[in-house]
Amino acid sequence: MGRDRSDLIHVGWIKEENARVFCEIPASLAGYEFDDLDWQAAGYALPDTDDEQEERWPATLPPRTA
Repeated sequence: MGRDRSDLIHVGWIKEENARVFCEIPASLAGYEFDDLDWQAAGYALPDTDDEQEERWPATLPPRTA
């Protein structure tokens, strides 16, 4: 482990028109009803993300702190 696995990252697959469904599906799998307030919250967070900029999504997570 610890090796760079940039080959596991695929960019450009979350399209703006399917972003809500992308949020709704995992929510439903967890038994949660994703609603308009959730989508509003996502609307505040999503403009600062870009799945086309690989450096915005690190391949490894930072170490956990206690």
